[in-house]
Amino acid sequence: MNIRSQRQLIGVLSTVLTICLVGCSKTSKPKDVKYNLYVPATHLWAGQGDSSFNRIYIYDADSITLLDSIWQAHFTENLAVSPDGKWLYVVNRTAYNVPRTLWKIDVQTKQVVWSRSDEGMGGGGAGFRLLKNGALLLLGNDVLQSDNGALVQRLDRSPHAMEGPESGTMVAATVGDTLVTVLDVETGKTSGQFVPRDSSGNAMMSIYRARLHPDSRRILAVGLSYGVWFVVGDIETGETLFRHRIYRPYGEIAISSDGDLAAVTGHGTPAFGEDGPVYVFDLQTLSFIGPTPAIPGAQVRFLPGNRRIVTAPVPDPGFSDAGPLLVINLATMTLVELIWPMPTDPPKNENVGSLGIGPRP
Repeated sequence: MNIRSQRQLIGVLSTVLTICLVGCSKTSKPKDVKYNLYVPATHLWAGQGDSSFNRIYIYDADSITLLDSIWQAHFTENLAVSPDGKWLYVVNRTAYNVPRTLWKIDVQTKQVVWSRSDEGMGGGGAGFRLLKNGALLLLGNDVLQSDNGALVQRLDRSPHAMEGPESGTMVAATVGDTLVTVLDVETGKTSGQFVPRDSSGNAMMSIYRARLHPDSRRILAVGLSYGVWFVVGDIETGETLFRHRIYRPYGEIAISSDGDLAAVTGHGTPAFGEDGPVYVFDLQTLSFIGPTPAIPGAQVRFLPGNRRIVTAPVPDPGFSDAGPLLVINLATMTLVELIWPMPTDPPKNENVGSLGIGPRP
């Protein structure tokens, strides 16, 4: 092959390579992911037993605009969204003295895939969690297969399972009133120990909430010890990394998707006129960022971008909470939007259930 032919061949190969690189870069560019905010609500003005008004309202989580709704059976006590956003797992009940029912719902078709009702079914509170990238569902002390609702195993009640990252099978768990450990819900084995303490070194008299950080090492806990404290500890060494005094127990601990921020709420119930701030912490610098304005809310979720949170009252079928849902800008610690109650005529008396956020299918 002569020099001219070689140059022509090199030119052709260069052009092909350029086209391939451009094309590959375009096809490999990650698609922008949109997120939905799911807001279950029970319209309490409807007649007893009339569930036609019970809905899970679907909002665009960025713009907070209403997109659609899904009928629900009764009051939604718990709600979880699958990692791919295709499924909702909903725990419904009509009153305190009746069994709960767990539903798996197809978000796109709005159809129930399966349901599970069991008087002995564990349920509620910190123990409702999707794990193992959505393959397992932790409901109280019951570990279920999320694809069909089959019982994998029923965990011992001690340690008491709390919360952990969706990607794995481990959650924080409390033992008695003072100790936090890590529980693998698949094997039932525990590892590590952490005793949350106040600034004087006193162990907590009672641990209200505990959550395993996505790094699988740090424990975030809220407990009572001559006041209420938020504490971050190292589960492997048992060392206390950070503590801060707060003034409202019983709420939630939320962690941003990047793992850098934590938000802690109280138990505000609008029916009782209770309110309090959300406490926001930087988990990188282990510092207190600040309180939000006082709100009547116990639920908190980070919205996409991790610089806004949405808050709501504790889901409780026994109270007429009627919202509100509030969006707060964490950069300014100011209220930026009121989502709920919805502007209707006449106004609807609605009890908000457990909030959920997940990618749009």
